[in-house]
Amino acid sequence: MRTLAAVVIATALAVPAFAQEIDYSREELNRVFSMHQIDLPPRPAPNVRYGFGYVEFRALGMDWRLIYLPIAMPLSGTETDVTQTLPDPFALTGAHFATTPQQWHTQRQVNREIRRIKKTDTTRLSVRKQ
Repeated sequence: MRTLAAVVIATALAVPAFAQEIDYSREELNRVFSMHQIDLPPRPAPNVRYGFGYVEFRALGMDWRLIYLPIAMPLSGTETDVTQTLPDPFALTGAHFATTPQQWHTQRQVNREIRRIKKTDTTRLSVRKQ
């Protein structure tokens, strides 16, 4: 009996809601479905921004820009024809390795000997007319 009374009361409350006429006029549909009338919160700035040849993002408290086009300057050890070699950190900067005084003296002696050999080779190869 109680369930029947609950169903009757629920039906009595629901009937007026279904009995209302629904307005399908153009103005009412525009008002309901129009995005201009709904105030959406502004979108936050994107975490990742894409550009032509690069990707920017913020991580670890820093702004990062990764350039992925092949026209960018290659990193040390990333040349296409070089394999099985270790990257040379001094190649891009043009820095020279520091040498000890003994190595520098030895290199000077080697260079002096190479110049002497080239000089004797050029004198032997010269042809003299008589």
